[in-house]
Amino acid sequence: MIRNTSRLRLVLLLLLATNISIAQENEMQIVKKRKPDIVLYSITGISFLNYANLQDLMRQDNVNYPDIAMNLGAGYYSTFGRIRLGMDFGSTNASAKNEQYITKHNGSFFSINLGYHVLEKKGFIIAPVLGYSSLRNNILIENKQYSASTLTPFPSNSTSLTNNTNALKLQLSVEKILKNGLFAGLSFGFDYSFVGEQAWKISDQNSANQVTDNMSEFYINLSIGTHLNHKK
Repeated sequence: MIRNTSRLRLVLLLLLATNISIAQENEMQIVKKRKPDIVLYSITGISFLNYANLQDLMRQDNVNYPDIAMNLGAGYYSTFGRIRLGMDFGSTNASAKNEQYITKHNGSFFSINLGYHVLEKKGFIIAPVLGYSSLRNNILIENKQYSASTLTPFPSNSTSLTNNTNALKLQLSVEKILKNGLFAGLSFGFDYSFVGEQAWKISDQNSANQVTDNMSEFYINLSIGTHLNHKK
């Protein structure tokens, strides 16, 4: 009877040890599954510069303004299940000219993004994204035919304008992930300005023109990068 009891205790101890080992292994697998997938990528694309009031005023003075700017930047996001959290940053650049004027557009963008993978199938991902964007825009207009006048001893042959805004980012991203973790993505987005119409700040403070524009803009970006810790 004592021997049977000892054997029973031994069996119970072995079963308990086995269950603990299995539980620990399952827990480790769950932790691995929870490990976020970190994504790094570069950005190239275009933004549509629809500053209607400023463009109309510049055309009246025979100044050309570019309708499209090139985007260059980078970004990253981490996935938590189907949820993604990340950020983008970069610059926008464009120029236009005629016989008399050169117009240069320089800007920057920074956004914090929250998205959700509505589709994940065979390396194909579709994700709507919401974000908060900070947009900075600067315009420099140079007069190539300018000549100094004796009436203006401290003249300038250029005018600069700035307009900065914060916006709600609305984006749809479509991505294709390869087996090695490399991917390419196409994003269609709209930055909706919280302020709406706002005035351009002109370098000539004596200017009577108070030009306002809605700084919201559309963009299309191509992203190329890699998924770290990619789940094959």
